[in-house]
Amino acid sequence: MLVLRNYVAGDSILLELEVKDMRLLPPQLYDPNGSGVALNAVRVILYKPDHTIAVDAPATKIRTGVYQLQYQSSSLGPYGIWGASITTSHEGFVGVKPRLDVFTLLEP
Repeated sequence: MLVLRNYVAGDSILLELEVKDMRLLPPQLYDPNGSGVALNAVRVILYKPDHTIAVDAPATKIRTGVYQLQYQSSSLGPYGIWGASITTSHEGFVGVKPRLDVFTLLEP
């Protein structure tokens, strides 16, 4: 279950995500190989409240199947609910997790 966290404009925001192989029962954490380019195997697109793109960047691997994206918000906003979508690339196949609301940015 995803719980939206509240951040104050100007905060540093850390998004952490898990990548699981859903072909296994139970699903296991794994690292997509990105067709040989591991640094670009997991990408995060972060959307502002007006749905324009704030960031489109590779996520950083923390450990097997766990990735993070650090974002420094502006003290000027924009305020509201931010979203993210995740793209993974593995052995020539691309998986896309559609946009989900991930946090709310509040006025200072």
